[in-house]
Amino acid sequence: MMVPRNDLHGLMGKSHKWEEPKVATRCDETARPGYNSGAAHEFLDTTEVLQEKIQVLAELFRRARCIIIYTGAGLSTASGVADYATKTQGLVKDTPRLTSPLLASPNAGHRAIAQLAKAKFVYRLVQQNHDGLPQKAGCPQSLINEIHGAWFDPSNPVVKMSGTLRSDLFDDLEHCAESADLVLACGTSLCGMNADRLVSECATRYASTDSTSLGSVIINLQRTPYDSQATLRLNGLLNDVLTRLVQELNEDIQKSFQVVGRQEVPISSITSTNVFLVPYDENGRRSNDGSCRQLDLREGAKLIIGYGHNSGRNAEVLGRNIENHWRIAVHPPHDLKRKEQAAALTRQKKQVPQVYLLGTWMIQAAIQGDLKTLPVISVPVALNI
Repeated sequence: MMVPRNDLHGLMGKSHKWEEPKVATRCDETARPGYNSGAAHEFLDTTEVLQEKIQVLAELFRRARCIIIYTGAGLSTASGVADYATKTQGLVKDTPRLTSPLLASPNAGHRAIAQLAKAKFVYRLVQQNHDGLPQKAGCPQSLINEIHGAWFDPSNPVVKMSGTLRSDLFDDLEHCAESADLVLACGTSLCGMNADRLVSECATRYASTDSTSLGSVIINLQRTPYDSQATLRLNGLLNDVLTRLVQELNEDIQKSFQVVGRQEVPISSITSTNVFLVPYDENGRRSNDGSCRQLDLREGAKLIIGYGHNSGRNAEVLGRNIENHWRIAVHPPHDLKRKEQAAALTRQKKQVPQVYLLGTWMIQAAIQGDLKTLPVISVPVALNI
C-alpha cells in the first residue's frame, strides 16, 4: 500500500528516518460514506517510532502558546460510545457494554486531556462529541466548546447535520482557528466538518515563512485528508498516545500544579444540594458587580432556558439521574407556527416536553462564575406557572 511519506509522518517526517507504520486492520469500506473520506484501514507506528513522535509532540507542547485540542468520535470509542468511521472490530477492543451512552465513563484519553487542561496547556478543547466525557474526567467546562451540541446542556441541544451551529460557539471556533499556534486533532476523521478549519488554518500558517505557528498534529488510526499538511502525524491508539504524552510532560505538569490558584468548588458539594447562589443577573448573564441570584434545581422547580437554540423555553426539573445530573423537561415554544401545529395534529402527535440532562459540572462552573451565560434560569416564585 503506497502512501506518500508526508501522509505517514507529517511534514517533520522529512527530517527523520522513521519506519513506515504497519497496516494493522485492512478494510476497503469507506470510513465516512458521503464525505471526504478514504478506506477504513487502520495503521500503527512501530513502538520506537511512536515513542520518538510523542517526545517531539511534547516539545511542541512546551513551545506552543495557544494550544487547541480538537476531538472526534474516536476519542470515546474506548468508553463504549460507538463512532461512524470504524467499519470492523478494529484495534479498539474490550470496550464496555453500555445500557446508555449517557452513562459512559471517561477513558485514559479523556483523563490525559483533563490533566493537560488543568496544567494550563490547553487554551480550548473543541469537542465534536456530545458525551460530556472530558467533563466527567475533570476538564473544566470553561475550556470546552461543544460545537455540535451536548447531551448535558439544555441550552445546547445536539445539532443535526443540516442544522445551524450555535452563534456564540461558532464565533469562539473562528477565534480559536485564528489564534491557535498548535492544534492537536484526536480521533477525528477530518472529513469536511466546519470545525475542521482548526486543523487546516493552523497548518496553512505553519507553511507560511513569516508565521510562528507550529501547525497541526493528527493522532488517528485511519488516514485523514489533512495528513500531508500536518506538522506531525501519529498512528496509534489515543489512550496510549495521550497517556504517554502526559508522562513526557509530567515535570512541566507538576510545576504547573505547584502554582497556587483558585480552589475549585468540589463536585461533592453540588451533589448534596439542589439550591445554589450564582453570580449572574436575572437574564442569566454574568453579573459585573459580583451580586448573586438563587438557582433552584429542586424537583418540580420551574426554569427558563437562558441561551442557545432552546432560549426562552419554559422548563421544569424532574429530579436527578443515577449519576446525579439533573433531568430537565424543556417544553415546546409557545409560538409554534400554526402550520406546525396543524401538521402535528395531522400526525396525531402531541407536542410533549423534551428531556435533557444538566451536568453537575455546569453548576460547578456557574457557581465559580466561569460561564458567560447560565444554561438555565430560575423563574421567580411569583411568576411560576
